[in-house]
Amino acid sequence: MSSTCRTFLVCLAFTLPILASAQGVADAPSNPIRDTLQPIALSEGRLDGPAADALLARAGAAQYVLIGEDHGLAESSEIAAALARALRPQGFNVLLAEVGPFAAGEIETLARAGDRDGLDALYRQAPFSIPFFWFAEEFEFARAVVQGEPDGAIWGIDQEFILSPQLHLSRLRAMARSEVELATAVALAESEQRSLEALFRTRDPASAPLLMFAPPSSLDDLAAHFGQQSDAAARIQALRESQAIYSLFNTGQGHENNRQRAELMRRQLRERIETAVRDGGAEPRLIGKFGANHVQRGFSPMHVSDIGNALAERAAWQGRESFHLLLMPVSGSKNMALPFTGLEAASVPIACERLAPYDALCRAAGEVEGWRYVDLTALRANLGAVLALDPKLLPAVLGFDAAIFIGQARPATHVPGNLELFEVKAAE
Repeated sequence: MSSTCRTFLVCLAFTLPILASAQGVADAPSNPIRDTLQPIALSEGRLDGPAADALLARAGAAQYVLIGEDHGLAESSEIAAALARALRPQGFNVLLAEVGPFAAGEIETLARAGDRDGLDALYRQAPFSIPFFWFAEEFEFARAVVQGEPDGAIWGIDQEFILSPQLHLSRLRAMARSEVELATAVALAESEQRSLEALFRTRDPASAPLLMFAPPSSLDDLAAHFGQQSDAAARIQALRESQAIYSLFNTGQGHENNRQRAELMRRQLRERIETAVRDGGAEPRLIGKFGANHVQRGFSPMHVSDIGNALAERAAWQGRESFHLLLMPVSGSKNMALPFTGLEAASVPIACERLAPYDALCRAAGEVEGWRYVDLTALRANLGAVLALDPKLLPAVLGFDAAIFIGQARPATHVPGNLELFEVKAAE
């Protein structure tokens, strides 16, 4: 073997591992999520940091701004409130809420007045009746939209909540015009109170015959006696519709429950928009906050066409835009305390595997300090890199326009009155 050949082979022996190592680096998928994160923060109630201007520009160019959250985080409401304050001068004065129409009216009245004491009194009277304004931070979000805004409004487009009948029955008692009407409402209220106390004691809905799980006939007497009052009749009809949706869940018909709930939200939103436009107004600029699965584009993770897709389509038909923002905790804790879970769930650690179907996005972001913003629309130009990292990222990248990752998230804070029944049961 010639000396030249031997030299070549020796060089090749040293070079091949280096080439192999370089090839391995080239073949390893990049992380387009983590590589494009930008800091964003809150300063004196305003969004700040390198990404704040980009976020506000994107949101301000849209007709509808939809915020998807994991419920129970203080930061979700704080970010939403800051966004609402920034967008108010541009005409965003309607808050879309994941509550029923009558519940929304209660919160709108209190938020317009900034009445925190009234909010506390409402939840002492009817604990856990209106989600998720039982969190103090969520009430501040409502105030940011409507307080001091003459045309501001809160539109509740969801079902009336499973634990809301005590609130509605108290309002019906106040509307009663006869002894029979009053006695009918009082009897149902007393029955519901016993059910609530059983639920707080056992945490088992099966042991608590809640009105929302009762047969449709349970509201017949109420409807018959209050039927001549249009406001009362409309409230009772809202309870009937909600009862029908909850009964599907209670009988194991999960998909139909989700489909009918989404249909109700779309219908009630369409009616509100059509009424606003018919009364001489322009197409309203909306800011809404819901559980994340409700507001992504396309079919939701529950396999229904939900409110996010409906508004994306409406905007597209009109040559306008919708903006879909996902708020994603990656560490810290959230407040999941409900009568079904107990007070010990008031601080539950965040874990990516508990954030399905967006767990892949949580893992891709990794640990972050403070808050980090990512423009998801920019990633759509190279979906190959997204798929190479994790195919499960695709629904989030296509369904949302941007995300804010929240490090060391804080649990939202319950309004004190909302926890009173927990305290009573603990003392017994």
